[in-house]
Amino acid sequence: MTENMLRSKLKEIYSNEKDIDVAIFKISLFKPELIKAFVNYVETGDIPEISVDGNTISSISKKTFKSCTEAFFIMDKLMKDEEYRKLFPGMSFGKK
Repeated sequence: MTENMLRSKLKEIYSNEKDIDVAIFKISLFKPELIKAFVNYVETGDIPEISVDGNTISSISKKTFKSCTEAFFIMDKLMKDEEYRKLFPGMSFGKK
């Protein structure tokens, strides 16, 4: 994946270059398996089947009303933060 591909994908959700730079930095901190899944998603558009406690990128996207790209950031937090993982099932994201 080239930086241009990544920036193009992130421009779908961020209009500010500073926000894109922050997102790229956060992606660099993803766990290796999540980076691999994200790269594949950007290159192919295929949504990965990676799962944490039954939460997948698709299910996170549906629950939070966010894009699949944004769901990767939530997946990263679920993978790294046990307390967040416990709270996530009961969270409401504004729409029912």
